[in-house]
Amino acid sequence: MSTTRRQFLATSGSFALTATGVGLAAAAMGPNDKFDLVIKGGDVLDPSQGFRGQRDIGIRFGLIEAVEADIPAARARQVLDAAGKLVTPGLVDLHTHVYPYGSAIGIPADELVPHQGTTVP
Repeated sequence: MSTTRRQFLATSGSFALTATGVGLAAAAMGPNDKFDLVIKGGDVLDPSQGFRGQRDIGIRFGLIEAVEADIPAARARQVLDAAGKLVTPGLVDLHTHVYPYGSAIGIPADELVPHQGTTVP
């Protein structure tokens, strides 16, 4: 039986949550709970779901809790305006030279990777 990328990541995430002590009870949202971050108005592109459209993304405890047409800013501790920007799942850079002092083409990953939109160098 073959495991899809989404199934693998969901299972890995469950193990990570268990290890950090953040369980399902901590992730359940009540009507007065706030998202840690809401990314508002971005053009969301998720090829694994075959989806592209303007949506807001609500994040809490490092997990995506909601993808909705409009999440009120009052439901967020912090709001990131993504209007006019493309919002995608994390990208993985499959080939890097992450040794800044090893050669002229090496990069300092901690400084550059977040600005390039990748989650893993």
